[in-house]
Amino acid sequence: MSPSEFQHAIRTATGRELRRLRHRAGLTAAELADLLGSHRPIISRIERGTHTTKVDTAARFARACGGGLGHVLLAIDLELGALPRAPS
Repeated sequence: MSPSEFQHAIRTATGRELRRLRHRAGLTAAELADLLGSHRPIISRIERGTHTTKVDTAARFARACGGGLGHVLLAIDLELGALPRAPS
């Protein structure tokens, strides 16, 4: 996996997991942006995987949605194949 593919996989997994947590919390992107003191377009870019977020931002995002950084890190590990996926 090239460095750019690696970065893309991390951004994709992070965004997908943060979106899942936000939906589970019943929050809109605008509501979450207000809670975090951010802007809806930034939330959208993070969730789409087009914006690289810092670890502390991902942790705040996840906590605001009732999750934690562990959720994000697990999603990244699964995306990168560092952990086996559960059987279907």
